[in-house]
Amino acid sequence: MAVTGAPRALRLPTPSLVDVRALIGLLLVVGSVLGVAWVVTTADDTVAVWALRSDLAAGATVAADDVTLTRVQLGAGPLAYLPESADPVGQVVVRDVTSGELLASSAVRAVDAVDRRLVTVPVERYHLAADLRRGERVDVYVVERGATGQPVGEPRLVLGEVTVEAVDDGGSRLGGSSLETGVVLSVAPDDVSSLVGASAGGALTLVRVPGP
Repeated sequence: MAVTGAPRALRLPTPSLVDVRALIGLLLVVGSVLGVAWVVTTADDTVAVWALRSDLAAGATVAADDVTLTRVQLGAGPLAYLPESADPVGQVVVRDVTSGELLASSAVRAVDAVDRRLVTVPVERYHLAADLRRGERVDVYVVERGATGQPVGEPRLVLGEVTVEAVDDGGSRLGGSSLETGVVLSVAPDDVSSLVGASAGGALTLVRVPGP
């Protein structure tokens, strides 16, 4: 009886050069896809926040023209700036802010109508800065007038660092005459009577307080 030989050992086929190139090509494709995904993810890692378009003094009410939305890439951690979902219009700035800066959440607060009053006062031309604008602060002085309309006594400080809410020329509804400019001032309720009384009894002068 013939004895058969021992079974031959199985050998794995040696990878061909074509297989190696295909594997390298596949790895390159996968790496490229992952790289693109990372770039897209990084590019979308931004958030819309509010930025200032105007200089505003502390106490000024934010208007629609004062702010704009901008997308920025911020680091990890709590968002320090006011997001798109928090509309700043109608809120009050609690510190001086400048055009171009991002609006910090801590820089504004909601204000109830009982906190402030808007008082319109007539101011003679040349008794205020020609380029006075909304959002600035002024000191309000008055010079009392006698029965004949002549100045009496020395200038007296009525209110300090009052926020200007609007400035209109004398030919509009805010002005009393062509020689006057209507200025809307934002004051505390307790200061209304002092301001109105000073306006009725004398000539007001608005002294600009240097801003940011």
